[in-house]
This record gives sequence, structure tokens and C-alpha cells, in this order.
Amino acid sequence: MIRSQAARDLGLGVGALWALAHGRDDEARRWMTAHAVADGVDTAVTLAARKHLPNDGRTALAIGGASTAVALLGATRLRGEPADRDVTPTR
Repeated sequence: MIRSQAARDLGLGVGALWALAHGRDDEARRWMTAHAVADGVDTAVTLAARKHLPNDGRTALAIGGASTAVALLGATRLRGEPADRDVTPTR
């Protein structure tokens, strides 16, 4: 199960990074939103099963919650400008 989640997170992360590298903020926002939804579901399921996990699942909940927050923050901070904008760094 850990491998499948790692593969999912890797795929979502690579998709978001590719979109960001190519100046596609709207697409990156969608990747990050998908990541937040997936992590949010993981967190909710872990919360529901916490009594059956070591240490009441606190560590897993903390990691899941932090990952969800990072993905949501990244998604909301993107401006959503057109993909054809100039992404050349200015000095």
C-alpha cells in the first residue's frame, strides 16, 4: 500500500512540477488540487481508523494533514495566468 501511495504522490508531484516548469499555472493548480483531494481522503480514512493504528495514528494524521495543507497552499497561490505568457526570468 505504501508503494502505491508513493507512486501516486510521485505522479501527481511530477505532473505539477512539469506544469510549473512550463508556465502552466492552471494545469499545475489542477495537479495540486488532485493531490490535496487524494491526501484529504487518506487523512479522513486514517482519522476514522486511528483507534486501530499504533499511537492512535497521530503520526500518519500529522503527515497527511501537512501534505494536504502544502498542496492546497500551492494550488491557491498560483495566479492562473494564460499558458502563453512569457515565463522568462527578469533581472
